[in-house]
Amino acid sequence: MIRAEPANTDKTSEERERRLRTFIALLIFILALTVHLAYLSEYAKSPFFWVPALDALYHDQAALRINAGHIDAHAFFRPPLYVYSLAVIYQCFGHSYWAVRLIQAVIGAGSCSLTFLLGNRLFGHRVGMVAGMLQCFYGPLIFADGELHTPSFEVFLDTAAILLVAESARLKSLTIEAAAGFVIGLSALVRPNVLVLLPVGGVWIYYRHKNAGVVPKRLALGATLILCCAMLLPCLVTLRNNAVGRDPVFIASQGGVNLYIGNRAQADGFTPSTPRRYEYSGQYEDSVALFGQRGAEDALHSRLTASQAQRYWLDQSALWWRHHPSDALRLTWKKWVLAWTHVEIRNNLAFDYIRKEWVPFLWACPIGFWLVGPLGLTGMVLGCRRDSSVVLLSAAALAYTFSYVAFFDADRFRLPVVPFLLILSAFALRRICKAVAGRDWRQMRTVLACLVIFGPFVNANWYTVVTPKTWSLDYWSAGNRMTSLGRYDEAAKQYEKALTMDRTNPEIWLNLGYALYNQGQFADAVPCFVQTIEMDSRYASAYYDLGITEEQLKNFPQAKLALQAVLKIDPTRLDAQSELAKIDSIPGHRLEP
Repeated sequence: MIRAEPANTDKTSEERERRLRTFIALLIFILALTVHLAYLSEYAKSPFFWVPALDALYHDQAALRINAGHIDAHAFFRPPLYVYSLAVIYQCFGHSYWAVRLIQAVIGAGSCSLTFLLGNRLFGHRVGMVAGMLQCFYGPLIFADGELHTPSFEVFLDTAAILLVAESARLKSLTIEAAAGFVIGLSALVRPNVLVLLPVGGVWIYYRHKNAGVVPKRLALGATLILCCAMLLPCLVTLRNNAVGRDPVFIASQGGVNLYIGNRAQADGFTPSTPRRYEYSGQYEDSVALFGQRGAEDALHSRLTASQAQRYWLDQSALWWRHHPSDALRLTWKKWVLAWTHVEIRNNLAFDYIRKEWVPFLWACPIGFWLVGPLGLTGMVLGCRRDSSVVLLSAAALAYTFSYVAFFDADRFRLPVVPFLLILSAFALRRICKAVAGRDWRQMRTVLACLVIFGPFVNANWYTVVTPKTWSLDYWSAGNRMTSLGRYDEAAKQYEKALTMDRTNPEIWLNLGYALYNQGQFADAVPCFVQTIEMDSRYASAYYDLGITEEQLKNFPQAKLALQAVLKIDPTRLDAQSELAKIDSIPGHRLEP
């Protein structure tokens, strides 16, 4: 007689699975958060923690302006979600860099748990655990989560979106499909590149449902729902742009000028520099935003809206491709190679510099692209023909890589791809272990061939992206931040280190002179300002600093000559006029008419 199984056996098994999955996800979260906190505790000893610069300073100032009620009455140049999130954090906790970084540490730790859950959903507990654990010690991600920048949000939301795509394909739930679309749309307000995952996830869900016998009407409904939910928030932001600026910019207008920066004759594929720098008043302005608007207006001799300026730069990029197709293809190939290099290409701040000079703890987080790149590509090859889950992750990784390679490369741009590659790496390790245990020589030959090809490809230095000059910029940046903190003696040491690597940068000489001046070393500061002027004779600030330094040394004739040079370059400099008047009031040093 056959005895029937208890009716609740499947439910009990599912409940046990759910509890185990939750327990592992929690352990990974705790481990990742511990690593993040250890990093932050050491990073807080550096000046970079306390003095934001470049993009971080832009985000910081924008958040403070929002809280002060100064809402920008123009279309967004950058996607708004990160800045407004920062404003909420400041509103709740005050202007605290610790609060921001602790919240981002929690988000980063949550991303590790999401990677485990995604790997577990697609390939099982072991693959998920290995991927999640590897992410806990992925140095560049930990470093990026400690900056006032977007990667922590991007990685979390993009991983969550693909996890929801995987869940919707398994459960065939319209609610989950709607949630997947909504998360993609939310992530687009951090970086619009994520929209390339929309067709990837949609097509994958479609074929999974079709193979499971889902009726066409249900397939069409699901596709429509995902698309509508994904476009909801971006369309609302577009409506806001049109309402405040009478300009229907889709999310943000930075895409056009950034495409031009990465697709022109002078582009190298990884340096986001503009052909011209415009002067600005105040502590900081986005130089790319200034060039994007004013450069287009100067070229067309007309006032432009943000969307018109963006269209101009898109047209310029297209013209370059049309007239120089061979150069454009060579540059694109270079960017694709750089996207898979082991080197972390600096953008604002270099990971390798921070690890070497300020946070040795990062050496205890050794996982990097040097390992994940070759293993991830190996996982793609091993599973792409038989496993639809590998196809999903591979397509997501390649599509997202394409989305930023079209512009230019940077370490932080490829971070959203890392969780997918970590899961593929764990998948590859599982297949390797099975091949060794089962003595599957054919599989082992395939694995060996992949590693022999992909290992050297990822870890070779195909193009020079790190030079002594790029390292000098990091020491110069450290000196600038120490100057902001009033630590002039330490700042001078950083500038001197920078000069050992690059003596041709007038900014370094100028700032070294300023640091020496503030320590009362006026005689030592003078040669620094003179050196700056010799390199750039139109540098008004160098002449001014030289003038007031000579004034401190009582060398009034030399001081007057320097200050007069300031006014020849910029007659509106009130500070130079004031100093000249002060010298003029000294008996025997009246300025000749």
